[in-house]
Amino acid sequence: MFRPSIQKTRILVFLALINIIVYYFVSSSVVTFRASDYELKIASAEKMENALNVLKKYGRKYPFLSRDPFDTRLVFLNTETSPLLTDIGKYEAKSTVLKPNFSALIIDQFSKSGLNKGDTIAVSMTGSMPGANIAVLMACEAMELEYILISSLGASSWGATDMNLSWPKMEKILYDNNLISKESNNINEAFINLLQNDEFHSIFLGRDNTTFDINEEFIGVDIDNYDFVQGNSLDSLDNGRYFLKINKF
Repeated sequence: MFRPSIQKTRILVFLALINIIVYYFVSSSVVTFRASDYELKIASAEKMENALNVLKKYGRKYPFLSRDPFDTRLVFLNTETSPLLTDIGKYEAKSTVLKPNFSALIIDQFSKSGLNKGDTIAVSMTGSMPGANIAVLMACEAMELEYILISSLGASSWGATDMNLSWPKMEKILYDNNLISKESNNINEAFINLLQNDEFHSIFLGRDNTTFDINEEFIGVDIDNYDFVQGNSLDSLDNGRYFLKINKF
């Protein structure tokens, strides 16, 4: 019976030996080396892990692993009624960046940009992506960069829409725990404390033709423009979102 030469035992054994030799050559010739910023990436990831652990104490009180697979408690629910809500977001985007290694990726991008210790950068942050904010801040701290911050109070859904843990509040917690050395230039402690005051009410003037017949003295904050406001009648305010304390609300 005819058998092709390729099926002969000695040919198959010969091919197997060649494969073993080639595999050994390839596996033994792999060279592993550390990038010049390897230590910075490790330090940055460790800093972010520490930051996430600190913020977790203030975040959501229960696990929700289908939306927050790393159980950071920083993917927020029930955002539709939050006055901080700015737009529709996707939970996948929020949870993806809530991982310490994301800060190492930021180090990689900083290095490719030619940044070095002592360089000054400007950072614009949003409440929509707390994880990305934390990753950038920890990378800045690891590289000992000088950074100037400006932050948005608002957030898209699944982001920092919790009135008790807005992004400015998270930033303040990180600062108080010596995890960052600077705070946003446009948001101060008095502003954050104002948002936590139960005597203040959320009012959205001009939404859905809602009207407020209130002619009482008020004081508060315009959260669209980060300005303090006060007056004797809501008629003096432009359409927008406010936190106001009104004498006879």
